[in-house]
Amino acid sequence: QYSYAVTAFESQAHAGTCDGDSCFTTRVTVARLGDAVFGQQLEVEFSNHQRVSERWDGRDASRTLEFVSSTPAVAARLDSALLLDTNRLDDARVTPAPSNVPIAKWMARWLVWVQDAMLDYGVLF
Repeated sequence: QYSYAVTAFESQAHAGTCDGDSCFTTRVTVARLGDAVFGQQLEVEFSNHQRVSERWDGRDASRTLEFVSSTPAVAARLDSALLLDTNRLDDARVTPAPSNVPIAKWMARWLVWVQDAMLDYGVLF
């Protein structure tokens, strides 16, 4: 089995300043889930669109990398050139985009509409 994964990804603010701004510490844990040892390139993208890359040799079964930046990280991706990777879906972690759409409210409205439509249809026949 040949598989590499980003198993943990978190970006937290901490006290201190980085270039006059607040500081964020990002921890990314990568793991080798199979037997093959291949080098991997980890790329971390921050909210200001800056990117930083780190090379991981893959010898350790798991490794946690730490990055300090002035903005939080939004994505961590393994640039896997390994075509035999059994699960490519676990090669990246991305923070979910905030949504201002109240999904529960719209679902409730839709369900009420469906209920009314079914009652109207049932009365007609």
